[in-house]
Amino acid sequence: MLLSLSWRVIRPALWPCLILLVIATGFAAACLRTASMMPHFLDRAMQAVPVMGRIAQIEPLPTGARLTLAPATLERRASADGAVMLKLQVTALTGTDDLQPGDWVRLRADLHPPSGPAAPGAFDFRRQAFFSGVDGIGFSFAARKVSMPMDAAAAPQPNPLSGWADRLRQRIGQRIAQVLPDEGGALAIALVVGNQTAMRKADMSAMRDSGLSHLLSISGLHISLAAGLVFFCSRFLLALIPWLALRIAGKKWAAVLGLLGATFYAVLAGAADPSLAGSVVPTQRSLFMVLIAFSAILLDRSPLSLRLVAWSAVILLLWRPESLIGPSFQMSFAAVFALIACFEALRPQLTALRQYLSARPADTAGRFLGYGGFVLFWLFSLMLSSMIASLATAPFGLYHFDRLQIYGVAANMVAVPLTGFWLMPAAVMALLLMPLGLDAPFWHLLGSGCDAVLWIARGVQHWPHAVLGVSAMPGWGLLAASAGLIWICLARGWHRAIGLAGVAAMMLSMATMATPDILLSESGRLIALRDPARQLTVNSNRIEKRVRETWLRQQGQVKSATFIALAGQAGWLSCSYDDDCRAEIGGRVIRFDLGRVPGDISCAGIDIIIVPQRRIACREAAEPALVIDQGDMARTGAVAFYIKGTSLRMETAAEAVGRRPWSAYAPGGQAAVSDDEPAEEASLDQ
Repeated sequence: MLLSLSWRVIRPALWPCLILLVIATGFAAACLRTASMMPHFLDRAMQAVPVMGRIAQIEPLPTGARLTLAPATLERRASADGAVMLKLQVTALTGTDDLQPGDWVRLRADLHPPSGPAAPGAFDFRRQAFFSGVDGIGFSFAARKVSMPMDAAAAPQPNPLSGWADRLRQRIGQRIAQVLPDEGGALAIALVVGNQTAMRKADMSAMRDSGLSHLLSISGLHISLAAGLVFFCSRFLLALIPWLALRIAGKKWAAVLGLLGATFYAVLAGAADPSLAGSVVPTQRSLFMVLIAFSAILLDRSPLSLRLVAWSAVILLLWRPESLIGPSFQMSFAAVFALIACFEALRPQLTALRQYLSARPADTAGRFLGYGGFVLFWLFSLMLSSMIASLATAPFGLYHFDRLQIYGVAANMVAVPLTGFWLMPAAVMALLLMPLGLDAPFWHLLGSGCDAVLWIARGVQHWPHAVLGVSAMPGWGLLAASAGLIWICLARGWHRAIGLAGVAAMMLSMATMATPDILLSESGRLIALRDPARQLTVNSNRIEKRVRETWLRQQGQVKSATFIALAGQAGWLSCSYDDDCRAEIGGRVIRFDLGRVPGDISCAGIDIIIVPQRRIACREAAEPALVIDQGDMARTGAVAFYIKGTSLRMETAAEAVGRRPWSAYAPGGQAAVSDDEPAEEASLDQ
């Protein structure tokens, strides 16, 4: 009795200790993960550098391929600094047709370090590269296969499982491209092996604008469908053999086979490849959940519960803690969390509907109608799941991508059942028959389904106002929406409506967030000004495409005018060239010169002067209130200016990133070049 009383007294005090333990464990996991990454980021951009490396991964592009070289060495540095082992992602235009993972290649590439955020608070590609182990990004016209160098034995050996999966993934992709050499084949490659790089940009845009881009990454939908197909087919086949059905637990053996099928599919999609850490979070999360669900079946427990989501999140965060702030983690767990919570709340209604649709007489016609009712119920469940998942992930899509697909729910209610009934069964059958050479008919069947999905995506994309661009959302708005979603899913009865306050707070945060009046890119080559109509205009629409698109997307714009086009008709802007202008914004006079010609400059009557490509000196004794030159850009990265009345506020990417191991903005450091980067642009789409 004394022990019981002591437990009642001690138990309330254990909750704060448990919370502190969880927080400490999370910080420890994050610190250990960060300390385990040892990149050798390139310190500057280099032109025509001889590179030799071993191919770790090949991703086909519409023209050429993207090669991940690990290890790779820069032959120019070998004599001075020794052979530093790097990991590079190089886009090669030619010479990639006969290459396989594990081959050694030599090429001459233009290299640069991974770029930082396009704007303060924007997505940080350099952080993503840090946790993926990528040291540099490059471009080469041709790659040439060479024999293994003599000193290659001292290089780190690749993960055998990852290498086997990469080779198998490439063979499957090549087989699909051979049978389906069109847009449907590119979508089939993305669906089967999770490789999106072969898709055309127009098709990627159609999938994104229609709200179907989640079909391109192998996630819970694909893993659960694959595991479910294997589970139900195995259980059905085992039940057909009376001798086995009477002597073994068919459901548990089917669960084991389903788990093996899901594991194979996840490894095939790159779940075991550390270089794909950011893009395979949905795959890893789905595999963990399938593992826990089938383990529950083996232990005679319920396979679907919120504990399933919680434990899979714990496992993934302990393994890859950096995934917490990524869109893949947030959107995938939000969708699954909402699905389980909603289906648990609707269980009585869904059970009654299933019984009604499955009710049948005992004759042959009744059985046929009963099976038809089961199919209709499954179809309805998929459509309901699409609607719930689309609504649950909308706040996270707004925060990370600054866009809202108006008709995404409608598109998913058609495309997701199509994927479940047509695409996934055809893909599974094609993979099973591929070793026998009998896979071509099913690849064609899959291609027809992919063409149908693309037709839906293109059609929805051209509906009126299919995509709504919105201004960037602050972090506290996302936290409010997340808290509201959690409350709606966990509360009971009418108390769920309280969670709508979080959604209202999210909308308020978007309406009240300040927008920058001046934006300057990390390289200093691109600048944007906000005109009197509150629209961004840029100095050029030809350079730094990714940065410009990020700026416009954050402001809810699609296109932008150029300074030269407006200088003749705008009283607030005057230019001698497209990179030498004078503007007046909010009563402040701004002069910027993006040219590289050295020399002094007139600072008379100027409040802000921006000359990021060189160092300057004013001709007059009096200097402007603020000067940004080449020396400042190396320390600040991308810059945003906010002008309101007499106040002037400047935010920099260096301040937003902080003192992190992947930061490139240490005092005296070199700012990374942020040219158009196909590899990083593809990562953003994922």
